[in-house]
This record gives sequence, structure tokens and C-alpha cells, in this order.
Amino acid sequence: MKFLRLGLATFACLLFQQSQAADVTVHLKLISPEKLEVSYQLPQSCDVIPFLNHETLPKFGGEIRARWQAVDDCGTADGTTLTKTNKACSGLRFDVPAASKFYDRVSPGSFPMGEGMYVNTTSYAVSDKCGSVGYQFSAPGSIAFKGQLFQETASYDAYDGQYMAVLLLKKQISSKAGVISYFNPALGEKNIQLLQNIADQAVDFYYQALPDVGFRKPILAATVAQNDGGPSFWGDAGDVLRLALYNWPEHPNPDSDGRLRKFVWHEFAHRFQPPSAKEREQHAPYIVEGGAEYLRWTASLKTRWVSPEDAASELGTAISNCIFVAGEYSWKTLPQNLAASGSVPYDCGLALHVMGLAVRQNDGSPLQQMNDYYRAFETGNTNSFEQAIECGKKKECTPQWLPKLMGEQPMSTVWPEFLASTQLAKPAPLPTTQYAKIQRMAFATLMEEDCNRNISFYTEKDAFVVGEIKGCGLFKSGMSVHEMDGKKIFGSSLLVDDMVRACKASGKVSLGLKNGESIAVPCKGAFKLPQFYAVDMKRLMQKLDL
Repeated sequence: MKFLRLGLATFACLLFQQSQAADVTVHLKLISPEKLEVSYQLPQSCDVIPFLNHETLPKFGGEIRARWQAVDDCGTADGTTLTKTNKACSGLRFDVPAASKFYDRVSPGSFPMGEGMYVNTTSYAVSDKCGSVGYQFSAPGSIAFKGQLFQETASYDAYDGQYMAVLLLKKQISSKAGVISYFNPALGEKNIQLLQNIADQAVDFYYQALPDVGFRKPILAATVAQNDGGPSFWGDAGDVLRLALYNWPEHPNPDSDGRLRKFVWHEFAHRFQPPSAKEREQHAPYIVEGGAEYLRWTASLKTRWVSPEDAASELGTAISNCIFVAGEYSWKTLPQNLAASGSVPYDCGLALHVMGLAVRQNDGSPLQQMNDYYRAFETGNTNSFEQAIECGKKKECTPQWLPKLMGEQPMSTVWPEFLASTQLAKPAPLPTTQYAKIQRMAFATLMEEDCNRNISFYTEKDAFVVGEIKGCGLFKSGMSVHEMDGKKIFGSSLLVDDMVRACKASGKVSLGLKNGESIAVPCKGAFKLPQFYAVDMKRLMQKLDL
């Protein structure tokens, strides 16, 4: 791998100490690739200590820790607190099973990696109510975190240890040219080689595109995983860059190759973004995720592994989705659960970056402007997103469009106004490539109404399969739906109009099940087709110097 030869930055000031100095010790021990043990060594006087519950753990912490099994009768752990129930105990131990379930905006605490686990201390972190907190790690083989590699044991007492990614392995690995990487052999040689090549290309491109921005070299860890859906992926761009490929073919084909490239290039783009970007901007996910999407989208065009036509379709879809999901909300009134989750940070973030740079008021290149923007974060001299994207370093410049797009007007109003004025995109019929996605959105609307606003389903080749869900009237876990009003869900026609008509006429829509039964699901008929926008790619590429 080329990026292996780049070497890791020297961590001259890493604060590695023996955790005996801490008042509270959190010890994460790899028992097997399927099980982790977490133990808490507490002062005798400490009976209750709160979990820090970073990210969205206040919402999911209870469900996640419900899987923990107490090893003894010393204490309990729930969504908010760690409690000592036996005063004679100084330590509390819990077995934590490997888990690959996804929780939005939660770093996984015990993700299986083939011959070990990806662990993030976020799920285990406790407050300093009972004194200073230190972290210990144990594994039969190797331990990797903060760019460092250890064998069998390691400890960390620095302040940011409470939200830290760690790779725990049953086998011992070694660094190559100063870089640490682990690939689950189950990926297959072709996928491993493909991942290595994609990583090389991504890092080479971003080094040239963002010459003044530091590359935070990660520990690269990749694995395969299984679930009930089709091929997909999930990852983190932290100090351990985790790449998880679900239901992935052992031998890559053109489709899986292209999807993998997008995934890896996006995650590596994050490693060129200064950490302070997330901390300083309001509604930061659109800065972070949208920025990574912009870099990946631009790289795909410049390196020609995506055609202008495909890039235009992707951008048009992002703009359309952003407007559709936001509805009558303005950017300033967009609820945080929308602004910081789901597709909005990616779709709206990509649209804001691309279109903002297309109407920039200077002669500099867009990538140089992104370089300057990220560099300004590192020096503490950054402007607002609107100012930095539209004006860059140009003095006496006032951004014109981004303040409107991110202001108080409904996005369903201001985006069409922007596109009509700039002639960068125009309304167009919904392309057939979007039919399957629209069917999923419509089905989600039906389920949300029937299931007390809960949604849980996955897509098979010819059906929607209901996942684990409670509170529904008609939908049941495992139910396989393949028809709507007698028509195949994934046929050649778009069934949303049929659904809306049925809802208006009878207040119900008939769904055919694979077992031959049918259900008539009540509906309000509120679902509307999104307006699709076709990008004028020739004009846009001229504006973006592509």
C-alpha cells in the first residue's frame, strides 16, 4: 500500500501511564471474537457513577447495555448509571457480546472484526464523580489505538480516552512502515487487494488536493458481516478507520467495486478534515459529512472512475432528497433529529458544498478553497461556512446564496429559486433509477402510520421484509410484502400514485404477502412524489473547473 509508506506522525506527547494512578479503572478485555469483558474498579466509597452517554447514547444506552451480563452479584448497568449493589465488592464485571447492530450516531462498543473486535470506549465511559478515570485494555494478541500498537496489554489515562476507538485482536499483528492495518481474511484476497488499492488512490488524491491540511493517519481495520438485507456497508473514520462490508461478494464485480470506492473515499476524506470543524459549526454534520461527500464526489470526477452523467444523477438525487425531506422547514428551523441524522447531512451537505462553490465570487479553484477552509480551522481563523465557501479569501465579499439557502425561508421555496436563477439544475421527471428508492419511502410512510411512528424493514430482491418491530396494528416481524394493489413492488412501474389514489378513495392500501395472504393497511394518503432536479452538468463542471 502506498499510504503505508507515508509513515505515521510521531506522537511525542502521548500520555501513556499505568492506570493504577486513576481512582476509577475501566478495563476492556477481549475474551474471544464473540465476547468482551468490561470491569470497573471503583473506590470503596463509590456506589453510583453516571455513564457519560456521549453522542446519541441517551436514546440508545439502555438498549445497548441491556445485553451486558453481570459476571457476579456486585452491580448493575443501565441506560444512565453504573450501580454497586454489594458494598463488599470493589469491582463490577460484565460480559458484553459482540454486536453489529447499527445505532444512528453511536460508535459501536463491541463490533466483531473476524479475529477480534472494534471497541469504542464511548459505550463504557463513566464520569469523574468518583475520581479520575483510566482505561486498561487486554487481548490475547494485539491492541491498537491512537496510532500505536501494543501486544497483550495497554493503558491510557489521557482525557480523551473516554471516547476512543480501540482494535482488540486475538492474533498478533505488526506495523508495516509505521502503519497499522488489519483485514479479516474472510474478506477474500481480491477484496483485500481492492481495499488496499482504493486506499492508496484516495490518500494520493487528497494529499495533492489538500496540500496544507494534515492527514490524520488511521489504523485501518476492515471486515465482512452478515445481516438479513442485501450488500451494504457501514464505517467510522476515527483513529481506527473501520470498514464493515455486509453480505459482500467475495469476488468484487463492477457494481460492488464502484460502491466500495465511494465508501472508502468518503471515509478517508474525513481523515483530512480537522477535528475542530465538527466542534465549531452549528449543525456540524452537514460540514463534516457533506464535506466528505463533496471531496469524494469531486475526486470521482477528476479521476474519471465516475462519469459526468452518473455524477449529475447523484447530485440531482441529493438535491431532490434534501428538498423533499426538509419539506417546509427552513435550514434554521430544521429539527436537530433531521439535521444530524439519516440522509440529510449527506444529501444537503453535498448540495450546499457543490452549489456554494459553483457560485463562489472569486477565481480560485474549489479544491483550493476547501484546502484554505480546512486550514483555517487548524489555525483558529475560520470564517463562517457561507463566507468561506462563497468568498474564500476574497476581501469585501458578501455571500449571496448560501445565507438564503441556510436561512429562514422554507427549503422547498429557496432551493427552486436558487436553481432557476443559476440555471444549474431544472425540474425533470423522476428517473426510473429512483423508483425503488421512492417505493421504499412510500412503504416506510405506511409502516410509520401503522406502527406508532416506528419503522423497521429491509429490502430483498423482490420484497420488503418487516424487521423486529413492536406497536404495529397489521405489520408483523418477518412479514414479506411483494405486492401493492396487486402489482409487483419492484416491477417496471412506480406504484406511489396508485397508493395515494387508494388512500384517498378508501383510506387503505392492499399489500400482498409472499405467503399468499394480504393486508389492508390504513393510510392518510399524505405521501407525495418528490420533485426531481436534473443537473446541467456541462454548466456545473465549468463553474467548478472540472
